[in-house]
Amino acid sequence: MKIYAILILTESTIIKDVYDLSEFEWFKRKYIKEIIQLLVTTLVTRYNDNSNIQVKHDGYKIYMYNNIIVVTDDEYPTRVVLKLLNNVTLDNLNEMIQQYRDPYKIDKLMLLEKDLGENKVLLVKTISSLLERGEKIDDLVTKSEILSEQSKLFYKYTKKSNSCCVIL
Repeated sequence: MKIYAILILTESTIIKDVYDLSEFEWFKRKYIKEIIQLLVTTLVTRYNDNSNIQVKHDGYKIYMYNNIIVVTDDEYPTRVVLKLLNNVTLDNLNEMIQQYRDPYKIDKLMLLEKDLGENKVLLVKTISSLLERGEKIDDLVTKSEILSEQSKLFYKYTKKSNSCCVIL
């Protein structure tokens, strides 16, 4: 989950922009930035009515809301982006891209869902290990019963074989 760019535009002109392209190789960052700018200006010219749109493109999502555009990867949660779009101003773009790097810090519900998912996995593992232990205990009980029966038979056999011999 990554946020790559926040841009503020008027018509098709970029007023202010901030990028976080640290995940890409240094030589490719310039070209990726140019591609983002091209996609964004194309979107703004096509949808110049201040509409709220969301576009998917090659594993990336572009959100537009009142001439504020956010570019993220496909996994970044929409709820967090909408919160970001409502809080962005010209003055705080750098702060926002840093603050929204980790969506779990912003969206407490998402953090709770993540914790619940981890707890669910742990609970499933615990239950399966308990069931395995229960099966092992059942196996031990049946083996002990078999051993008990065999010891009784051994005792009877030895008693019969010892009864024929009398020690004087």
